[in-house]
Amino acid sequence: MSPFKNTSKQERVFIIATLCLLALIAFGGRSIDAQESSYLIYGRERAENSVRTYLTQDNKVAYCFDANLMTLNSSGQEYANEPMYADNESSYIMLHSYPVTTRIANQQYTVEEAQLITQVAVWMHQGFINEDGTMNPKAGDMFEDEIGIVPDFIAPHGEKILSPARKLVMEARNKGSNIQLPEGLRSKLYIPKDSSYQRMLVPPDRTWGRLKLIKDIDLPEELLSHSDYDVSKIVFEVYKDGQPTGKAFVLKKDVRTASGYTGFDRDNLSNDYIDLDPGTYEIKETSLPAGIKGIDTQKTVEVGIFSDSESIATVVIANEPKYIEFETLLMKYYTAGSDKVPLKDVEFEVIHKTDTETRSWILASDEQGLVKIDEEHYISGDPLYNLGKKGRLPLGELSVQEVKSPKIFELDDRVHTIDLRTDLGASDQALPLLVRNVHKRSDLRFRKIDGKTSQGLSYIPFRLTNTTTNETHIIFTDTNGIYDSSKVKHSLNTNKNDEFSEDNLLNSSLDSIDTQCGTWFYGVSNDDINDAKGALTPGTYRLQELPSKTNRDYALLDITFDIEGEKEIDLGNLTNWKIGLLSKLSVTNQTGKEVTLVDELSYTNLEKDTEYKIITSFAVLDADGNVSMLNVDDVQFTQETTYKPSDSDGILPIEIKLNKDLVKGKRLVAYEKILKDGEVICSHEIPHDKKQMAVFDDDIPTKKLHQTGIPQNMYLGFIALGTLIVYLLIRRRIDRDVW
Repeated sequence: MSPFKNTSKQERVFIIATLCLLALIAFGGRSIDAQESSYLIYGRERAENSVRTYLTQDNKVAYCFDANLMTLNSSGQEYANEPMYADNESSYIMLHSYPVTTRIANQQYTVEEAQLITQVAVWMHQGFINEDGTMNPKAGDMFEDEIGIVPDFIAPHGEKILSPARKLVMEARNKGSNIQLPEGLRSKLYIPKDSSYQRMLVPPDRTWGRLKLIKDIDLPEELLSHSDYDVSKIVFEVYKDGQPTGKAFVLKKDVRTASGYTGFDRDNLSNDYIDLDPGTYEIKETSLPAGIKGIDTQKTVEVGIFSDSESIATVVIANEPKYIEFETLLMKYYTAGSDKVPLKDVEFEVIHKTDTETRSWILASDEQGLVKIDEEHYISGDPLYNLGKKGRLPLGELSVQEVKSPKIFELDDRVHTIDLRTDLGASDQALPLLVRNVHKRSDLRFRKIDGKTSQGLSYIPFRLTNTTTNETHIIFTDTNGIYDSSKVKHSLNTNKNDEFSEDNLLNSSLDSIDTQCGTWFYGVSNDDINDAKGALTPGTYRLQELPSKTNRDYALLDITFDIEGEKEIDLGNLTNWKIGLLSKLSVTNQTGKEVTLVDELSYTNLEKDTEYKIITSFAVLDADGNVSMLNVDDVQFTQETTYKPSDSDGILPIEIKLNKDLVKGKRLVAYEKILKDGEVICSHEIPHDKKQMAVFDDDIPTKKLHQTGIPQNMYLGFIALGTLIVYLLIRRRIDRDVW
C-alpha cells in the first residue's frame, strides 16, 4: 500500500518537500560534522607534501593524521573527486606513506604488505602491541573478544613486518609526527575477501599512562668497552608510594642519542617505555657500575593518561663517569741529609689494566723528579687516555715499576700496585707516590808494589777522598800490599784509621796500624752501614799516598778515578819507585859578610813536567853530637825552591847564602825535603852522616865540605879507576926505561 493513498496532492507535495528538506539537512549536517568531528578517509596528497593525507587505490581508504584538515588542490579548492569522510564508528587504517609509495625504509613491499605494516606500525605506536609483536598487557583486556588475534595476525610474517614497522615508528617519532589514532575513534581493519586474516576491533579508550627515561651521561667513546663503565649494568627501579612496582628501566650500550641513553623496559627490552597506571612515581637508581657516579639517584615524576607523544612522561637522570686523576703519578728523589733531591731521567713502566683492556707506557721523571701521565713525560707505549683532562685514568688496576735509572743509582725494581677502585677510597684525586732512589755502591781494590822488586809494600797509608761529596777517609794496605774494601766488614771498626794524622803517620810504629778496619762512605744520603753493599758511593775519587815510615824515599802516588756504580773498581798494581836523592854541599864564596853554599842535588824517579818544591834547612851538631836546627832570629832557617824537572833523573844545584856570623864555629848538615802538592814525598835528613857535614871555625870555613851520600859502589869505582891509572903510568915508565 502506498503511504500517500489517503493524502491530497498538496499534502503529498508537502510531505515530499519536507522529506527532501530533511534529507538535505541531514546530508548537509553530515558534511559539516565531517569537518569538525569526522575523519578524512579519501583524498589526494598536497603538492607541498606537508599535509599528511594520502590517495588510496581501488576506493580503499587512507589514514589522516589531522581530523580538521581538508584536502585542497593547488588553487585552494577541494579536489574534484571530493573528500570522503567516515563517522566516529569506523575508518580504515593504512601506513602514512601508503599508497603514495609502497617503498618503506628503502625496501619495496607489495600493497598487501604495506597495508599490514601500516596496521602494525599504528598499533605499535599506540601501545596496543610491543615492538616484538607481543600484546601489551595494558591493552589486552580492551580488545573485546578478539584479543588472541594479534599474534596470529603477525606470526606468519614475523620480522619482515615488525622491522619496517619499528623503523617507521622511530622515524615518525624522530620527526615529531603525531602518528596515533585520534582520541575517541573506534577503528576497524577490513582485510580483502581473499585474505585469511580476520577483522580486529581496536578500542580507543585508554586508562594507562606511559613513562620514558633518558640517561644523561657524557661517556667518552674509549670507555664504552670497559666493564666498569657498562651502562647496561645501570638499573632504575620504579616505585610508587615508597614501594617497588616491580618495573624497571635498563640501558642498552648501543642505543645512544644526542640527549643520552634511552631507557628500556627490563621485562621487555623491545619497548623504550613502561606503561603504568596514572599517578606519582619515584625513579630510583638502584644499580651502578663502579665507573659511574650517582648524582640524581632518585627523581619523582607524574604520569598522566597516555594520548599522544606529548602526553608521555619523561624523566632525565644525570650521571658522570668516575675517573681517578693523577696530577702527578710519582716523585723520584734521593736524600741528601734531610733534603729530598729530585732525580731526573728515571724511567718507569706504567701498566693500566681494566677487565677489557690493558695499556702500558714508559714515562720519565722531569727536572723536579715528577712523573706525570701526559705527553711531556711520555717516552713510548700505547696511546694515552683522552678523557678531557691530563692524568685522568678510568677505574682499574695500576702498576708502576722502575725500568731505568741513572748510572750511579740503584735500580728500584719494586712493583707499586694501586687498585683504582678500592685503594683510594672515595677520593678521585690520587696523591703521588714518593719513590726514593739510593746510590749504587762499589768496592775498591788495588795492590801497592815496589817498582824494582814487584814486592808488595805493606802498611802504606792513603787518603781516599770522594771529591764530589768531599768525604775522606784514611786507609792502609795489608801485609801483602793489598787494599780491598770488601775483605773486611764495613761494620768492623768503621773508618777507625781516620784517627791518624800526617805527623803521627811519620812517627807511628807499625803496631799502631790496624788493617782490620772497615771502610764506609756515607754519601750525601747518609746511608746506613750495610755489609752486603759496597763501601764507596759514586763520584770522582782522589787516592793520595801519605808519607810515613813505610814509604820513606818512595815517590808518593796521587791518582784520580771515577766510580759510576760499578760493583768493584780494581786499580790493579800501583807501582812505587824509590826516589834517589844525593847532595853535594860546597862553599863557593866567603867574601864579605856572607858565605855562599851550593847544595847540589842529584835525583832519580821524579815525574817529568811536574812541579815540586824543595825545602832546604840545616841541622847544627854541637861538640857532644846533639842536634838542633839552624835558626835565624829564633826562627828555623828554611829555603824553598820550586822546580819542574824536564827528565825523571837529573841534577839541581841550589844556592844558599848565610851570614858568616851565623855559621862561625858550627857544624852544619844539609837537610832536604821534596814536596808535591804540599805533601812530602821524599826527604834526605841524616844528621850524623859526616859526608853531608860542613865544619866552620871561628873565622872561615875549614872545608869546602864533602860530597855526601855517594854510594859505596861509586867509591869502589873511583879506587879501581885510580889503581888502573897508577898501573898504566908505571907500565909506561918501565917500557921507556925511565926508572
